[in-house]
Amino acid sequence: MNIRAICSLLAVGLAVIAASCASLPETFDEEAWRGKTDSVDPQTLYLPNQENGRFFNPWLRMPDNDVFRVLRWKLFTQAEHSYTEEEATFLPAVVPEAAKRMSEASSRDYILWVGHNTFAVKIGSTLYLTDPMFSDRAVLPKRKTPPAVGVKEIASLGMDLVVILSHPGGSCITIT
Repeated sequence: MNIRAICSLLAVGLAVIAASCASLPETFDEEAWRGKTDSVDPQTLYLPNQENGRFFNPWLRMPDNDVFRVLRWKLFTQAEHSYTEEEATFLPAVVPEAAKRMSEASSRDYILWVGHNTFAVKIGSTLYLTDPMFSDRAVLPKRKTPPAVGVKEIASLGMDLVVILSHPGGSCITIT
């Protein structure tokens, strides 16, 4: 294949991608969504929600996503979600001085939200750490809230540590 043929194929490929991304993604209509979810018979929730070997949401069927739909979403939607004033009140916040509070509570059991999907659960002299994630990114999305404590602070507590991984994924780390 010569360079002209390669350039032609590349140009056609880019034209197809551009054409498929030309229409803006649909906006979410909460009122329409609520109407659809309220109209679903609750008994259908107990049925096998599979069709052709694939799971489906009985409340609201979603269209199949293809690469062009994902490209439209990534290219033409805002990178950062802006929250309404009411939504912002529900954003999680980390416990201030969490490491200090953890060391001061050495004789008590507690549960602490560290951030993302990580919880520190202390029972007796053992600290259980669920799905530890301390990096700035969980694969692609950047975390919005820093972890309440770091790896070194947890290690300095001197407790027996059990790490619980509830799901496979590149966002979790193991602490030994």
